[in-house]
Amino acid sequence: MGHVNRRRRDAIARSAYESYLESSGGVFDGAPGRPWPNLSHHASEPWRAFTDRVEDAPDGERERETAEAAAREYWDTLNREAPPWDSDPDQVHWLAAVRAARRKALDDDVVPEKAR
Repeated sequence: MGHVNRRRRDAIARSAYESYLESSGGVFDGAPGRPWPNLSHHASEPWRAFTDRVEDAPDGERERETAEAAAREYWDTLNREAPPWDSDPDQVHWLAAVRAARRKALDDDVVPEKAR
């Protein structure tokens, strides 16, 4: 079951990351974003933390609040201070990542498979 959960978590994180890049014209943190398969574990783990926060969002939380909290999770995982949300020029890209994570979490492709 752990393998399935990791696979699911990776699929959701990848979807969020790729959506962020699509929204931002391929730029992340001021530099061109690399393809997901080329990211190190250190570079991809914050996206997993991001998507965990999206999935754990309290019922009724507004999308903007979820994006702010998930972006903060991302930066916390890297032990870096998140930019203040109200002045973060990347808000729209974080929102795109949240939407993609939510869609992917509901997608049949990431539903745990039966054990073989």
